[in-house]
Amino acid sequence: MKLVLKTAAIGLFVGVVAFAAFFIWIMRGTETEPEISDADKLRSNARLICRDEIARRLKDPDSADWGMKSGTWYATWPASINGSDISVAPEFRASNSFGARIISKWDCSLKADGQDLRLVNLREI
Repeated sequence: MKLVLKTAAIGLFVGVVAFAAFFIWIMRGTETEPEISDADKLRSNARLICRDEIARRLKDPDSADWGMKSGTWYATWPASINGSDISVAPEFRASNSFGARIISKWDCSLKADGQDLRLVNLREI
């Protein structure tokens, strides 16, 4: 009798685990990637252009820690869109001329023409 109960308990446990695994597999297949809006793509591209242009102006671009505020590189830099004007406020840590690591803040302005972006102004604050 004990053997039958143990076998039934093991069978029930295996059945529950199999059902849970099947349910998780089915639910995982229903997940969809969120759609990225055109505005988000524009902001992301603006951040990348600003980062590239800033890197060209740094004394030691390899020292730049672009993602100082987060683990997601430059993606958290504030970027706003006002009509065709895009403003990005880069802030990161990099080495200056003396080798000291400092926080560097910039003002980066771009003009949008559809999905094409043109740098209008870039200055260190």
